[in-house]
Amino acid sequence: MSDYIPNDLLIEVLARLPVNSLIRFKSVCKSWYSLITSPIFINKQLNHSKTNTDELLIRLYTATDKKEHYLLFHDDEKFGDEYSELEFPFRIKFGYFRVVGSCNGLLCLCDDYFRDSPDIILWNPSIRKSVTLPIPYKPQCPHMFVLGFSAHPTTHEYKVVRIVYEKGEDLNYLKFPSKVEIYTQGMESWRGIGSYVPPHGIVEFMWLQVFMKGAVHWVANDPGCWLLQFGNVV
Repeated sequence: MSDYIPNDLLIEVLARLPVNSLIRFKSVCKSWYSLITSPIFINKQLNHSKTNTDELLIRLYTATDKKEHYLLFHDDEKFGDEYSELEFPFRIKFGYFRVVGSCNGLLCLCDDYFRDSPDIILWNPSIRKSVTLPIPYKPQCPHMFVLGFSAHPTTHEYKVVRIVYEKGEDLNYLKFPSKVEIYTQGMESWRGIGSYVPPHGIVEFMWLQVFMKGAVHWVANDPGCWLLQFGNVV
């Protein structure tokens, strides 16, 4: 059937379909698989989704059942009254996952609150698939780290950046230079990079990050000031 439909029209039609339908349609034929998995189509479908849907994902942890709940609200006149709960397939023995960040419908999760060797997971709740990343470099000495999650602006590959701080002589986690690693979607290991990290403390128990305009941003601090630490993830 696709032989009789202009390719440009086929792209416009498929880009308006939900992700679950596109997953099934990859099996129609080789040409549809190549089209749906191409970076150009993925970017077009993501842009269309962003301009036609307004949804808010809320994470709720309930102490009674010690479980995380992910609730999806639609931004319309019924906001707050109707929502759908996403199936959350992960459980940890103590506490809950840190939501490192989100990008194009993917969530990066890490259970580092109460573990020395935490799992880092990329989770796509819309298609119920996840990937646990390889174990990164672990210093032999006491250390802490921060993570960042983003997508490359042209290749659309998802990336996780990790900045590791070893304990300094003053017992603070501010030993410089810090070590920086990047994990790229589909790779089997992390790679170290020589990016310069300014001598400011990003790491703390409740650290946060945000991906905006092609760069990952963290809040950093000195003893007497606060500043915004940012860097491109490539």
